[in-house]
Amino acid sequence: MKLHRAHMIGTYNADKIRPIMAKFMYYPDREQVRKSSFRLKDTTFGFAKQFPRDGMDTRRKLVPIMLKARQEGKDAFIRVDKLYINRQLYRDNGDKE
Repeated sequence: MKLHRAHMIGTYNADKIRPIMAKFMYYPDREQVRKSSFRLKDTTFGFAKQFPRDGMDTRRKLVPIMLKARQEGKDAFIRVDKLYINRQLYRDNGDKE
């Protein structure tokens, strides 16, 4: 498994844990690590894909809507920065595509 680059994010602070950013040389390697990440449950380690800031802001707004839909018994999931409820794309104005 080869990494293109790896480094810690942020400035050093003894009170905080800094995340590590790693870019894999090959996509299958990243997917292998991602699929094995369930083994990190109940540890201090984790794995997450990085999205652009605007994508993360969009996801942050969609998560409460997704959770509400799930409580109502609907099938809801977020793919990248789009929310799907019952296999239909959710729109902010309440319409579905």
